[in-house]
Amino acid sequence: MYEAVVARVKKQGHCVVVVAEGAEEGLINPNEHITKVEKRDDSNNLIYDDIGKFLKEAIVQHAKENHNMTITLKYIDPTYAIRSV
Repeated sequence: MYEAVVARVKKQGHCVVVVAEGAEEGLINPNEHITKVEKRDDSNNLIYDDIGKFLKEAIVQHAKENHNMTITLKYIDPTYAIRSV
């Protein structure tokens, strides 16, 4: 996924990534766990750490280390926008 973002930025100068909060489960590299400390809610469902913040840092780092490219990445948590309406 990181390569796809870098390729899009190189081609078009920008890229939009939308990710669901539960995307860690089965949709990313299984060796790249974001949630370090397992927490559960009252229904015993796993509570994941914020994948958006993780991806923001990981994409910037990947572009720098593998492509010598600096990416300016903005992270927007939509819960704040939703709550403000």
